[in-house]
Amino acid sequence: MATLLPRDDDNQPIPVLRPKQGGARYLQAGATSVRTASPFDPTTRVLRLYATGSVTFQTGGDGVVATPGSHLLPAGTIDFVSLGSAKQDRHTHLAVRAVDGVAEVYLSELE
Repeated sequence: MATLLPRDDDNQPIPVLRPKQGGARYLQAGATSVRTASPFDPTTRVLRLYATGSVTFQTGGDGVVATPGSHLLPAGTIDFVSLGSAKQDRHTHLAVRAVDGVAEVYLSELE
């Protein structure tokens, strides 16, 4: 039977993910890039992002920076972002930067 679920590195369907206990985070984005202070839990596979204002974002290591050319998350939308897996270059942090003014960014670690 065909599936529309995303697949892991071994081409196996990934079941729907759940919010991680204690995995809710908040960032206030402004004119300069800010990032999560601590790395995501190693079992986190996906981030769910929501911002009150338009932001650009980038995932990466502990030195990641969001720039005007980074990925766009329009105000009021939800995006799901993969962090990779142990078999890939897994990302551990998120950086955000407001497009205009200030924006509140809410993220949930999903496992």
